[in-house]
Amino acid sequence: MCRGDHFTAAEVAGLLDHPILARLLRNLIFVLEPGIALDYPERGPNGLRFRAHDGTIRTVEGTAARLGLAHSHDLLASGAWSAWQHNCFAAERIQPFKQVFCELYVPTASEARGGYEAASARYAGQQVQPGRS
Repeated sequence: MCRGDHFTAAEVAGLLDHPILARLLRNLIFVLEPGIALDYPERGPNGLRFRAHDGTIRTVEGTAARLGLAHSHDLLASGAWSAWQHNCFAAERIQPFKQVFCELYVPTASEARGGYEAASARYAGQQVQPGRS
């Protein structure tokens, strides 16, 4: 997710045939380049399809555009992040890692005014405690 790796629809369909990976992938949200669709993958009668939080189903061709795991920034940009969180709770989905409930720290207005290269002092003085989990 963080590296931004991409897959073809045929690759995702192949991964959904794997008995262990399928259980993990079905609970992750994929994004269709350039971030148009955010959906859970599933096997349909005509191949790979994706189900959105509202139940909308999209079919993707085997050689279609690149698919990637949605990052929390993609969920924020979609405007439906809270809908995805609600869906995750309602469907009792257990994600293999924090995707829908991942923390996202976007620049505050004052940090944005300082420019991209400006250093943030948001966490100044806070120490990481490695012994704490």
